[in-house]
Amino acid sequence: MAYIHSAGMRLSDMLSQIMSYKSIVMGREDDKAHTNRRGAGGLNKRFRTLILIVMLTVMFISMYTNISSAYRLGTARMKSVADEYAFHLSEWINTQKSILDMFVSEVSTDPDKLSDYEGTVAWLSKITRQYPEISVTYMTNPELAHTVYMSNGWEPDEDWHVEERQWYRDTLSAKEGFSISAPYYDEQTGGYCVTISKMVYDAESGEFLGIFGIDFFMEKLIDILGGSYTENGYAFLVDPEGEIINHPYGVYQMSQDKVTNIGELPYGEIRPDGQTTTLFRDYDGGYKALIAVRNEESNFAVYAVSGVWNIYGRMILYGILCAAAFIFCMVLVYRLLTDLIRWQEKTNRELKEAADAAISAGKAKSSFLAQMSHEIRTPINAVLGMNEMILRESDNDEIKEYAANIQSAGKTLLSLINSILDFSKIEDGKMKLVPVKYDVSSMINDLVNSISERAKNKGLEFALNVDSTIPCSLFGDDVRIRQVIMNLLTNAVKYTEKGKVTLTITGRMGKEGKCLLRVSVRDTGIGIRSEDREKLFESFARLDETRNRNIEGTGLGMSIVTKLLALMGSELEIESEYGKGSDFSFELAQEIVDEEPIGDFIRNTYPDFALAYQKIAQAIQELMESRK
Repeated sequence: MAYIHSAGMRLSDMLSQIMSYKSIVMGREDDKAHTNRRGAGGLNKRFRTLILIVMLTVMFISMYTNISSAYRLGTARMKSVADEYAFHLSEWINTQKSILDMFVSEVSTDPDKLSDYEGTVAWLSKITRQYPEISVTYMTNPELAHTVYMSNGWEPDEDWHVEERQWYRDTLSAKEGFSISAPYYDEQTGGYCVTISKMVYDAESGEFLGIFGIDFFMEKLIDILGGSYTENGYAFLVDPEGEIINHPYGVYQMSQDKVTNIGELPYGEIRPDGQTTTLFRDYDGGYKALIAVRNEESNFAVYAVSGVWNIYGRMILYGILCAAAFIFCMVLVYRLLTDLIRWQEKTNRELKEAADAAISAGKAKSSFLAQMSHEIRTPINAVLGMNEMILRESDNDEIKEYAANIQSAGKTLLSLINSILDFSKIEDGKMKLVPVKYDVSSMINDLVNSISERAKNKGLEFALNVDSTIPCSLFGDDVRIRQVIMNLLTNAVKYTEKGKVTLTITGRMGKEGKCLLRVSVRDTGIGIRSEDREKLFESFARLDETRNRNIEGTGLGMSIVTKLLALMGSELEIESEYGKGSDFSFELAQEIVDEEPIGDFIRNTYPDFALAYQKIAQAIQELMESRK
């Protein structure tokens, strides 16, 4: 007895060590899971870079869109200004043409005027005085006696030939018979003039009478363009030869002594198409916007210049504000992402430390349990061995009763220890299947012998249904199959207070000539609530603990069952109704060694029980027939 007591104390100490170690390991695993949750969803530097690139891209696209819109708006404003001055130029030219047409019409309808030189000069002088914008009017024809009829009475000398004058040749070569000459500086009046001339034909005969020309002063047009000279911009006129007529900068202004061509200045870089704008550095050193429009009738061009800030000021201001806002947002996002990355790196370090600790704990746990398995089993086996001697040799009924209790508790404890060790092996991935040839009847017989006594002791009925067509010999890990079925049967007996437990084993042919062995364990126990289904397979978890507090167990049985079935390529199926019972089943593919059916398992294995069952069934049948 002293030896048994000593072994029991050793066993108690070892179990205390296991439970303490298990609590430490589970605590570390919880810490690791918590750290994983904290670290989940963290950002990294690549993601930060990607976000910044996206923000930069959006900023550049936005700024490009805004700058393009502002540029188009500025161009439209510049074009509006240029069109306004181009309109004034066209209006001035049309006004002068109407005056010219009046003179041409008068000569065309009364060509006899040209035969009276003095009268024609007087008539020209009279009408010319009515128009202050006219410098001089004249009718020319080198074929006439008087080649020039001029309003001021001027007559050319013999060396002067009208056909050599440029304005005369341009008018003759023009398709419309109309031309406007390049401006020139009139020495007599000190103003700018331009010659507008038109061919004259007899209204009745169509005979060419000559070319009528008018020299117009350009002061009015110059005044209109001069009115544009402001701090924000200006406009100026350029003749067909590219010579600048008026300009706010006196050096460029046309004068008697100097003419400036636009090709020598930055203005010449732009085409006068009324669509293109450009930025350039003006004579005052400031940057300006420039656009030019050409009058097709006169071939003059109007150049409009405006300050950059006046045209694009809003765009520049808006662009600066947008850039500042984007930069502020980018800096803010960068700081936030940097803080998140630092937090992530810290979390990752903690996660790594926790993971390393968990791995070390797992390895230590495996080593500890492997070493303790023999140490634990030794005192258990010693207790059970000594207890077996007491049961055989003692004549004292009270001592035998105590010994029987020790034997029951010892076997239960050994079973629990085996479950813990099996669970540890599975968790560490060290559980290996060992498939061998096995006899199906022997496996079923072992299961029946192991569970039937437990069921009988609880007053439960144990029913067995075995398919007679199952092959008698299969190839697989019968030890693990027996362990799975035994766990299901043990749980069924454990959680069933009354009624019965039914073990059903059937077989059918599967793919590749394998036998699909289906096992079902049905009970009339307490059943499982729907909300407890998820907890059923958790390690060290028990269902409905208040109701089942007096039932032994570690909470590992179903976890081991599902993991073993997964190793064997199967899964556990559950049908349960709370308060009425449960049905646990699975199907395994096993290779066939001997196709001969096992036949009637009960009759072959338990012939006396089968005979008695047959006689009872026959008696019941005879009784029912006699009542008929």
